Amino acid sequence: MTAQIEKRISVLLVDDHPPIRAGLRAMFDKTFDIDVVGEADNSDEARRLLDELRPDIILLDLVMPGFSPSAFEKWARGRKRSLACVRFEARETRRHQGNQ
Repeated sequence: MTAQIEKRISVLLVDDHPPIRAGLRAMFDKTFDIDVVGEADNSDEARRLLDELRPDIILLDLVMPGFSPSAFEKWARGRKRSLACVRFEARETRRHQGNQ
């Protein structure tokens, strides 16, 4: 009988808000097959970590100062063709007491 090797999915988080990154990391830490291998808060750090860590997936914040997710994704896919990029945007929602 051959042993089955479990492949864990490596994820790089790219967001300029530490609480968002912490929340995503906490969520992924509860899974058995996903490892957050790095976090970046700007495009320079994201580029460095992509080259260094070679993640399977990058989670990209859509709205970061001085950062174009489309340009970064194009650059990243040129470095690692099999890379999956997931873009997201965290928005604060407010519930108005009088308009429920």
